[in-house]
Amino acid sequence: MGNYLTEKKEYDKEGLGIEVKDAPLAVNEAGYYNEDQCSAGHSMNVSYPKGRKDYLLCYIGKGRVIAAIDGKESALQDGVLLIPPHTPYRYHSEPVDDAFEIYWLHFSGNRAEQYLRDCGLYGQQFFRTKR
Repeated sequence: MGNYLTEKKEYDKEGLGIEVKDAPLAVNEAGYYNEDQCSAGHSMNVSYPKGRKDYLLCYIGKGRVIAAIDGKESALQDGVLLIPPHTPYRYHSEPVDDAFEIYWLHFSGNRAEQYLRDCGLYGQQFFRTKR
């Protein structure tokens, strides 16, 4: 399996993600962010006032994320953030004990919603992980 965006020559020109309709599930973007990528005292700040065209799945391994999703603000530490398409959101990271580590993944597809429903995750935005 290759990179969907590269194979299809579909790029996110607007910076708002893409909505894949001809595949069941596609990873549009993925990344990793930690304290080494920031200078001391800074955090990661992300804002999409009108949302994106794809889902965001964000795993917080260290530190804390303060997120406002569709106007509701919450803090999450050691957990997962899931934001559906077309939902306004913003979030920023805060170090805990001078550390943070975040993995993120944007995805879409014509079966993405059904897969989330099958897993019991559709409609959830925050959930904790067990270590």
